[in-house]
Amino acid sequence: MATIKERIAARLEDVRTGMNSLRSSKLGNAYFWQEVGALADKGAKAAWAEMQTGKDSFVLDDDSMRALGEGEHVVERTKLFCVSAKIAAPRKNFDLDSFIAAASKKFKIDAAKLTALADAHKVSGKPSLTKRVLEL
Repeated sequence: MATIKERIAARLEDVRTGMNSLRSSKLGNAYFWQEVGALADKGAKAAWAEMQTGKDSFVLDDDSMRALGEGEHVVERTKLFCVSAKIAAPRKNFDLDSFIAAASKKFKIDAAKLTALADAHKVSGKPSLTKRVLEL
């Protein structure tokens, strides 16, 4: 019996068969995976909701999984699948306002001057980019 991954790959070959140029084939490949990804995201979200909520739920909800602590945990297992949850340390964020308040107090510097100095040293990052292949 073919695995789910093998069946998806076979469908991709079916799609490629109808392409009449190398460029169309490559764009078709990108389009296929783009659409599979969109369907997968939607389907996975619905599947997780079904497994984690309601009277027939059997997988821990996200907060319960986080409560297991850092590390990798197997939270559910069947003959064919298992649910693995990897919990990382919480991300630390820099809070500019609290930094300015603390530095102003500790070093006796006007908070408005520190804010102006911080604003003058802000740099732009990369602009966001969204790419999609559209079927005509």
